[in-house]
Amino acid sequence: MDKEQSYSIFPSEFDSLVDKQKEEYGLKYFQAIYSAWAINFPVNNPFRQKYILNRKFAEGYESINEEKRLLGLDGDLSYLTLDFRPINRIATLVDNMKGKLTNQLYQVSVNPIDVVSKSKYDKERTRLLALRMLQKVEPMISPKTGIPLVGSQNVPQSDDELDLHMKMNFKTDEAMSMEVLLRWLYEYNDIDGESIPQMVRDMIVDKRTAIKEYFDHNGKLRFRRQDLIDVILPYSKSDKFENIPYCMLLNQYRIGEIAQMTNKFSEEDLYNIARSYEGKNNNPQWNWGTSYEGYYNSPLFSASRPYNNFFITVGEGYFLSTIENKSYLVKHKKSKSSKVQFVEGDIPKDYVAIEENKRYSVKRFEGWYIPNTKYIWGYKMTNADQLPLTIIAPDIFDMVNKSLVERMIPFEKQLNLAHLKFQQFLIKAKPPGLAINLRGLEQVVKGLGKDSKINPTEITKLYDETGNFIFYDFDEVTGQSVNIPFKELQGGISAAFRELIEVHNHYINLMNQVVGFNNATDASTPDKEALVGVNQMAAQATFDCLRPIKMAVTNVLNRATRKVARTAQLQIKYGDDDVYREAIGDVA
Repeated sequence: MDKEQSYSIFPSEFDSLVDKQKEEYGLKYFQAIYSAWAINFPVNNPFRQKYILNRKFAEGYESINEEKRLLGLDGDLSYLTLDFRPINRIATLVDNMKGKLTNQLYQVSVNPIDVVSKSKYDKERTRLLALRMLQKVEPMISPKTGIPLVGSQNVPQSDDELDLHMKMNFKTDEAMSMEVLLRWLYEYNDIDGESIPQMVRDMIVDKRTAIKEYFDHNGKLRFRRQDLIDVILPYSKSDKFENIPYCMLLNQYRIGEIAQMTNKFSEEDLYNIARSYEGKNNNPQWNWGTSYEGYYNSPLFSASRPYNNFFITVGEGYFLSTIENKSYLVKHKKSKSSKVQFVEGDIPKDYVAIEENKRYSVKRFEGWYIPNTKYIWGYKMTNADQLPLTIIAPDIFDMVNKSLVERMIPFEKQLNLAHLKFQQFLIKAKPPGLAINLRGLEQVVKGLGKDSKINPTEITKLYDETGNFIFYDFDEVTGQSVNIPFKELQGGISAAFRELIEVHNHYINLMNQVVGFNNATDASTPDKEALVGVNQMAAQATFDCLRPIKMAVTNVLNRATRKVARTAQLQIKYGDDDVYREAIGDVA
């Protein structure tokens, strides 16, 4: 089917809540999400290919077919012996930058802003201010009364010192409990050991990264790094994607896994789903009949699904929608008093509405969908009002930005080309040899002279293998032969090899300059001629160039942590706190 014909417009945002909760509404929305993405970003779209190319260079798996063509080695047998593996300079820099940024520790700090916590903060600050005032008059009062006013308490002596003390040392019980809970969640989800290194690498390689928040099968809150290469996102001008209304995560599941995820589908449905993916996702060609009834009614029937391991693309869809909530001030029809009460939803029987109020809220709808089909399951409305992804793509313009790896790719290609040329020179390098004068050898070796049967091919082969060169010398002016039978030749690598080394170093320097990196911090030996202070300045300059990556990762972590803290508070508020008792206990 033509993509334009299969395009589904998004359903109306003004539909009622009852209609939005129906699977038909969710199916239409998910079909619209996938169709819009398939039209604007096909499988071979340049954006996706760019991210794949960046990752190949970051791992050292890039192709050098282009460099082979540029060498122009037609007819050169040394071409067959070259090592065509890439030089992997980018991969080394990526690992180095990732190590520098992940060596820095990330700590959770909670600063509550609620009225109760603020009151406790002000009370403690006022107490310390009072102690500072009493400390000034203590020498006059304490000797007379015998009662110490301040004693050995450590009292800040200035407002700046007081603010620093409150920031570093004062925590309310609520803040301490939340910090303990968040540290437990960080450890439970292995944020420091798994997600942060992956996010740093994402920023270096693709200059975008994300965290996904979700609940696992045990009801525990999870948040981990999400790979964005297979995530459907709408157009956004914000590098934080905070204004997008929907997203869809594409994953591959086996037929057997789908059957375990939901009991909604019959065996015939699973058969049809599998058949629609023959030859796709590395699945084999279909070999099990043209219809479910035809296959399972045949003598070849098997109790198990022969297509159980077929990989099916599944979209995990989320979208936000505005919900209208009505509330009423009502009064009983038979009541003679003016007493009224507030109700939400439908008006109870025997009551009459006095006043109607409307308020709007945002709710998240989610579900599972198999693209290009009508199969959907797990569709529901949730109490969440945000998408489960926290994303950042710094400095995007028209949904595009350029990562550090992408900046270095042109220079890596030139380094690969220079590396192949290095190998050519090394292969063609001749050992030190002799120039052999045949006429000079006439008096030494009989049978060789100007009528020698040695042909040019044999002479060339002898020169390539030994560095020796055979010639027949004759002085045309005097008509005399120069009877010097042997002359030493220098051999070795040509002077052009040194020029190649300069080219190689030139592109390494350009690669370092374009990302702000320098050799003093690239895990190799620093320049022995450079002073200690110079190397320290170089190291600081490198950290400065990596600061935008650190700030982007920190931004995503902060936003995701706030969402996780809010979700955990709601779980505890509504009694679903068993999963946190082991972390913060009952008292906290």
